[in-house]
Amino acid sequence: MSKFKKTLIIVLVVIGILSLIFGILFLKMNFDPAHKTFKTVYTEKDYDLPEGDKLQLIFIKVSLNDIQVKVSPDNQIHLRYYEDNFGKYELFDDIEDGVLQLNYTLEKSTQSKMDFLKVDRDTTLYLSIPSDYKGAINVSTTDGNVTASGLKLITLLSMTSVNGSITADDIITVSKFGAISSVGDINCTDIMCGNAYIKSENGTTQLDKFEVADKLQMESVDGNVKALNLTAEYFDLKTVSGTMDAYVLGKSDDYFMKTTPNKGTINVPEGTRRAKGTLKTETETGTINVVFSEQ
Repeated sequence: MSKFKKTLIIVLVVIGILSLIFGILFLKMNFDPAHKTFKTVYTEKDYDLPEGDKLQLIFIKVSLNDIQVKVSPDNQIHLRYYEDNFGKYELFDDIEDGVLQLNYTLEKSTQSKMDFLKVDRDTTLYLSIPSDYKGAINVSTTDGNVTASGLKLITLLSMTSVNGSITADDIITVSKFGAISSVGDINCTDIMCGNAYIKSENGTTQLDKFEVADKLQMESVDGNVKALNLTAEYFDLKTVSGTMDAYVLGKSDDYFMKTTPNKGTINVPEGTRRAKGTLKTETETGTINVVFSEQ
């Protein structure tokens, strides 16, 4: 064996030993033997809500966390989030300048290890806002669920999850309400808003007591939608191959019906061509059923 090969083998062995040592140290520092899982480290931030409606936007984008948004018991903003060893959190808390923003970036080197290094303790991100907060809230997560409740007269609430579910109840927004999930379910009750956009590609969507001043847009790919007690000036209902059942409060004569069935089935009552409202329905191979009720 040549001297070069012997040197190369020694170098590779040393690298392997060092990698093993660092791996053991990583596991030892981050593993919690009492719970047989990796350690959960929380960061907590509290902020006073500035006067004069200066705070215009709370923006949160994470990857592994569930997100829970609710009203705080005091006049403060409370933000509590779990930090892990797989990515980087960046917090921008320019409250006086109008923005509270939290971004999470998952390190590429750890993405393939996530199944092995999975944390099974509570990693929920908690956001509590004062009851008189009038700005916008935009929250999104990749693998977590999003819940929101009791928020009144905020400008906008937008909730997004790729693989998780979205649940909201008792919400009033001046401008827009949005709930978007790729494969998860959506469940929203007692919602009042200016405009709404609801989309679940493959999950199940359930709405009840949904009052929209202007436009309600609902979309699905092959998921099922059941929406009760709906009101809106403009309905835009679309599914590719799923089933959508919409129960509208009001009279069909108040709407102009615009249907695009393609190869699917659309069941809507006759409307009035010169009606003030519009109900637009479109499907490729799915089914859309619209029922009106004056009660």
